Amino acid sequence: MKEFKAIAYAACSHTGEAFAYFTNKAAAEKAIRTSGVWAHDRVERRDIHIRIYERYEEYEQASQTNLKESALAKLTKPEREALGFYDDDDNE
Repeated sequence: MKEFKAIAYAACSHTGEAFAYFTNKAAAEKAIRTSGVWAHDRVERRDIHIRIYERYEEYEQASQTNLKESALAKLTKPEREALGFYDDDDNE
């Protein structure tokens, strides 16, 4: 798996969907001004994180790990402990 991280300025439509990414804010603002109806369009600074998997199994494993972490984050500390998951600082 390869990972790429960057900070970019996203030119976003009124729905919040980015239609272009730029390395500088001025270029993103120009794209907004020339995109047509731009009264509700905006520029957002975003952290871009891209993962490129070489094998499906890498993707599947990462998806399962993310799902588990997401599910555990929704539980309270007592709920996690009842399921046998303890915070790292509790085991010291």
